[in-house]
Amino acid sequence: HKDIGLVPKWISFWIRKKFLKFKSKKKFYSKIYIDRSDSKFNLNNKRKIINEKEIKKILLIKKFKIIRLSKYSFKDQVAIFYNAKIIVGNHGAGFANLVFRKKNTKIIEFIDKNTSKPIKKISKDLNLNYFSVQGKRINSDTGDQNNNLKIPTKKLISILK
Repeated sequence: HKDIGLVPKWISFWIRKKFLKFKSKKKFYSKIYIDRSDSKFNLNNKRKIINEKEIKKILLIKKFKIIRLSKYSFKDQVAIFYNAKIIVGNHGAGFANLVFRKKNTKIIEFIDKNTSKPIKKISKDLNLNYFSVQGKRINSDTGDQNNNLKIPTKKLISILK
């Protein structure tokens, strides 16, 4: 986890340059929530958002599109992130797609106190507006970042304003 801070930012720019040209031509959403309910960790009852229904309700009112990245092709995922202006989600691999975003996009990542920092680093390297919302552990303490969390909705709403 500490090594992520040593990854040079040119890698993000290289990936962007290499793959952005392959994005699909479809027009996607300006506000997205990354739903990880089909993630291996979620299926193993790890890294779940306990109050996710409440979070989704708030985001739907604010015109967010709830997406499961596994349902989209790689080309569509590139286009989804390229078009988004606000991206919200629980820490996970889907955020690697941030390399395809335009600068100043608002990123809101749900984290545990032990969450590694690659999303924050990528966001900084690419001039994205990064925010984190630390959740409260619920009935789990794995000693790492794979804990079930309750996200403070008031903080999320505040960042969305």
